Order: sequence, then structure tokens, then C-alpha cells
Amino acid sequence: MLPTIKKHGSYERQEATANDNNKSIKSEQYTQTALVFLAALVCYTTIDLPLTIVIHRHITSTDIYYINTSARWLSLIGETHYSLIPAAICFLLYRKHKPLLANRCKFILTIISTTGGLAYLIKVFLGRYRPGMYFSKGLYGFSNHWINFTPKYLSFPSGHAVTVFSLAFCLSNFYPKYQRYFYCLAVIIACCRVIITFHYPSDVIIGAWFGMWMSQHITKRFFKGIQPC
Repeated sequence: MLPTIKKHGSYERQEATANDNNKSIKSEQYTQTALVFLAALVCYTTIDLPLTIVIHRHITSTDIYYINTSARWLSLIGETHYSLIPAAICFLLYRKHKPLLANRCKFILTIISTTGGLAYLIKVFLGRYRPGMYFSKGLYGFSNHWINFTPKYLSFPSGHAVTVFSLAFCLSNFYPKYQRYFYCLAVIIACCRVIITFHYPSDVIIGAWFGMWMSQHITKRFFKGIQPC
């Protein structure tokens, strides 16, 4: 009986340690989320408008013409269809012959379409004015219309930021050793949306957080067995 009691006690200690680790991880996630929303709130109240005005004043300058043009081209990577279409084609082509590759394509399709779709719903219901509305009509903040499908009211959160950070999350699961490079590229592309005055910084901050946060939850719920390369 003694060995059995000892083994049972060891199991209980392992379970207690696992529970403590889970609580620690959840606490850390809550702290990170609070800091993200705090940063977005600070940007919304103090940084968004002044920074965008400064960028807008210099955006047509010949000195930064190439920066503006490059930012526009880079931001195209954040278009959802540039991720979904190749992933869908790859899935259809290799679903029988290369199931591992097809499964990864399905993973990307699920993550990008879900995060992008939910982000769009948030945009429609919140209706934040894009920077262009401030420069044309002096409007800043959120519209009084709860549901609006007009692009000029769909600033928050940044859909491009959601997409590129969701994609970076997917690729980081496949190639963990290149994680820093994927997220660095995602940061650059997201910042391009601010440089070309299509979004405010707070739009990008929340978009980036939402893309990663939602991707993590989808992965835990539906893709626990996803394998890195």
C-alpha cells in the first residue's frame, strides 16, 4: 500500500503544480490585456489625432514620397484575400496527397477567416471614423450610428492588423524559430496603416491584440494537435 500512496501523492502534487501554472498564465494574460487596452486608451485620448495630423501634413512631401508609396504597397499584405486564396488553393490541391500541408492550410483558413470576420463585425457596430473623415469633415471618434457598412466608418479595429498578426501567429506555430521575424514584419505592416493615414495608432494596437488573442483561443479549441516544422 505504501508505494500506491506515494504515487497518489506525487500525482496530486503534479496536478496542483499544473493548476498553479495555469492560474499564473491566466493572470499574466489578463495583465497583458489590461496593458494593451490602457495603451489604446492613452493613444485614443492623447496621441491618435496629433500624430495623424503631423503625418498628414508631410504625407505629400517629396521627401517621404517613397516611404508613403512603400507603406501603401506593404499594407497590401494585410488584405485578407491575399492569405485566404493561396491557402484555399493549397488545401484543395494537397488535401489528399499531402495531408499535413493541407491541415496547415486549413488552420490558416480557419484563423484568418474567423478573426477577420469577427473584426469586421466589431467595425460595423462601433463605427469609428477613419482619419480621412477628420480631414474632410472634422469628425473624430465614434459615430452615433451603431451599424454602418460604409468604409469611412470602419476604422476600429484595423482589419489589416488583425490579419497580419493572425497570420504571424499561424506561421509561428509552423516555424517557431522564425517567430520574431514574422511578428516584426506584422508590426511593420500594421504601422504602414498609420503612415498612410488609413488608421489611428489605437486601431492598430487593438487589431494586433485581437488577432493574436482570437487566434490563440481558436487554436486551443480546434487545433490542439497542430505540429511545428
